[in-house]
Amino acid sequence: MVAEKGLVRARLGRALKLSWIAVNSQVWRNLHSLSPDYIPPSWELLLLDSNDLLPEIGPSIVLAMTALEVFISIFLDQLADRSAIPQDLWKWINNRQLFLQDPTIDDQFDELLKILTGVSLKEKKELWDAFKNLKKARNSFVHEGIAKVGNRALSREDAQRLIGSADKIIRFIKEKLPEDMKWPEFKYAFKVEATMKLFKD
Repeated sequence: MVAEKGLVRARLGRALKLSWIAVNSQVWRNLHSLSPDYIPPSWELLLLDSNDLLPEIGPSIVLAMTALEVFISIFLDQLADRSAIPQDLWKWINNRQLFLQDPTIDDQFDELLKILTGVSLKEKKELWDAFKNLKKARNSFVHEGIAKVGNRALSREDAQRLIGSADKIIRFIKEKLPEDMKWPEFKYAFKVEATMKLFKD
């Protein structure tokens, strides 16, 4: 078949995503301050993966919410071990015969966290609202296939803000933990990304 001049027979596209992590002297010193067998906490890995999944909004939101669920579950159990709450009572609270009677994720970040640390996430309205929106977006994606809050689908920028809020929530609670329960973390890291689109007629 002979191609007609002035007409496009096919158009192909390919996106290439490149990313770099800038390492300065401070980051390098932080790296060597950790033990050789250091493993990042599971919730940190989940948050890193949620960022890396963008612009896939739904899956990134699911991972960010999962990071919060894993984080609060681990630390409530650890805090309960140090408290005066009998272990049998704590197990009964968290493992009822009917799972619908178990504490919700809202209960964990509100009443249970307040009992064990003296502070509820609700007391930080901005973070509580972000937590609720993240949960709504996760649920709407799981049940409807679209991550949205209210009737509005999330943009990539919305998703980035919610993932950033998940990190802020974890940092807020970290400040309330006993010193020996806090984990090391890196600072001064800069990530640079470039997206190159290649088109061919």
